[in-house]
Amino acid sequence: MTDLRFSFHLGAAAMICLLMISGALYSQAFTVAIAVEDGSNQDMLRLGVDPSGSDSFDPGLDSLAPPAAPPGAFDARFDGVGDEYLTDVRDNSLSLKTFVMRYAAESGGGPIVVSWDRVLLDSLGSFRITDNVDGQQFSLDMSGTGSLSVSAHPSLATSLRIEVLINPAVGIGAPAGAGLPESPVLYQNYPNPFNPETRLAFYLPQAAPVRLRVFNLLGQEVARVADRHFGPGHHSLPFDGLGFPSGTYYYLVESGSFRAVRRMVLMK
Repeated sequence: MTDLRFSFHLGAAAMICLLMISGALYSQAFTVAIAVEDGSNQDMLRLGVDPSGSDSFDPGLDSLAPPAAPPGAFDARFDGVGDEYLTDVRDNSLSLKTFVMRYAAESGGGPIVVSWDRVLLDSLGSFRITDNVDGQQFSLDMSGTGSLSVSAHPSLATSLRIEVLINPAVGIGAPAGAGLPESPVLYQNYPNPFNPETRLAFYLPQAAPVRLRVFNLLGQEVARVADRHFGPGHHSLPFDGLGFPSGTYYYLVESGSFRAVRRMVLMK
């Protein structure tokens, strides 16, 4: 095991965090398509963020769903505040966004299959499907696969919830139009607290070797997430806490002269 003193690095990481959050939001905007089908019918729903977006209907951004289909007919839509949507666009702040999707297969059809572009989603932020009951019965990282058949998951029989946290590498840090950060950045893991998996994200302005490690409270290295060369841009890597005890951990990224540490909590 490798021992590490955290006192100096933790202070530096906290300073980086404060400097980043003090920046203004970029004018980030995107929509992503989520296909819903039952074997015979398909609807294409879209969710997204925009500087002018909100939780309610936004003319020019949102698209309202038609009246609900009669029983026995195929249907797919997003629930909203007082409305239902085919396209639902929210604000582009770094707060967690939740989109509730409802669907029904045509009588005799099914199962309902939901699909998306997982590579695109991974570049934009963290996207996770959970059940629409309490978020504890089912959870899926959408960057790990491109589709889901709801038939194997009873808690998703008629609806699901998509949780979105946009990628801070293109979300904060400078006034609109100023471009991406000029220096490497280590971001807070998401979700946090987590059980058992979370994602560790960092940004590189140019290609460089990166070493990303996880330490316990004693400063002992307990996992090496990455130790290789990465290209420029945002990178999000999974960390699986399965087999680790509940508690507080620290993850350290090193790339050239850049070193930063953040804290995360595994809660089982």
